[in-house]
Amino acid sequence: MSLKKNDDVRLVIEDMTSEGSSVGHYDSQAVFVRGAVTGDEVLAHIIKAKKNYAVGVVKDIITPSPDRIKSDCPVSDKCGG
Repeated sequence: MSLKKNDDVRLVIEDMTSEGSSVGHYDSQAVFVRGAVTGDEVLAHIIKAKKNYAVGVVKDIITPSPDRIKSDCPVSDKCGG
């Protein structure tokens, strides 16, 4: 099954890119997701779908990674600080 824009998919994040995006696979298609960390299980909303890969955003963190650290700053998810 090929991913399409606006699909919601469940992913286990397996790795990170050098640009800071996380990578999971859906039916052997790579999905790059910003805001997740290795080990997270997320519900990702697809914003861009190509033949060999897709790009998504985190809609919900289903199971957080044990490596995830809660930030002290309430707006760090918006500014990245």
